[in-house]
Amino acid sequence: KQNSITNVNTHPSHPFVIVWMKTALFGFCVYFIFSMYLFLRYGYLSVYLINEAIAETGVLLIGLSMILSSVCYFWNFADSKLIYRKYLGVGGLLCGIIHVLITLLFLGDEFSFPAYFLNHWLAIFFGLLAIILFIFIVIISSKKMIARNGGERWRKTIRYVGYIGFVFVIIHFSIQKYPEWIAWVSTRKSNVFPPLSIFGALFALTVIIMRLALWRALKTRSNTNINTNERHNII
Repeated sequence: KQNSITNVNTHPSHPFVIVWMKTALFGFCVYFIFSMYLFLRYGYLSVYLINEAIAETGVLLIGLSMILSSVCYFWNFADSKLIYRKYLGVGGLLCGIIHVLITLLFLGDEFSFPAYFLNHWLAIFFGLLAIILFIFIVIISSKKMIARNGGERWRKTIRYVGYIGFVFVIIHFSIQKYPEWIAWVSTRKSNVFPPLSIFGALFALTVIIMRLALWRALKTRSNTNINTNERHNII
C-alpha cells in the first residue's frame, strides 16, 4: 500500500471548526464511557475517579493521533481520519493539563504536598516532562514554525519528540498504577472489572508495536528499492 503519511493533504478541505467539534465530541464520548466504567467498577464516582477518566482519555487521544499513521500505512479503512491526528493530539494534551490542574487544586487530600510528590517524584517527573514535550510539539506546529524549519524536518521532529513523550506517559502511569494492577491480579475474584489503566497500558503498548512495525516496513521497502536500482544500474 502506498504510504498514506506522505500523500495526505496538509491543507485539508475540512472546516476547522467542524473538525474540532467532532474531535471534542469524540473525546467527550470516550470520557463518558471511561467514567461509566469506573462507576461500574467502584459503585460511585468521585473527583479522583473523574480525574482518572480524564487522564485515560488523554492517553487514548494521544495514542490514536500516533497510531493513525501506522494503521493507514497497512490498511485503507482509516485514511479519511488522518486529518484528525493533530486535533486528537492537542485534545489529549488538554486532557493532560486538566488532569494536572485537578490533581493540584482539588485532590490535596489524596496527593498531599510535599510528602506525596517527594515519595512519587519519578512518576511525576515523567508525567510533567511528557506534557512539556507535547506543548513543544504544539508550539512548533504553527504554520510559521513549519515554514521556518521545513516540512521534512518538522515531521521528523514531532515524530521523535512525540513518541519520546508518549513513552514518558507510559512510564508515568505504569509507575503510578502498577500497585493497583498487582492488587487486582491477586484479588480479582472480588472485582471482575480490571483497572481502567490496564486497558490504557495495553493500548499504549499497541501504539508502540505498530510504530515499530511501520518503521520495519518502511526500512524493508527502502532496502528493496535500493537493491532494485542497483540491479538496473548493472543491467
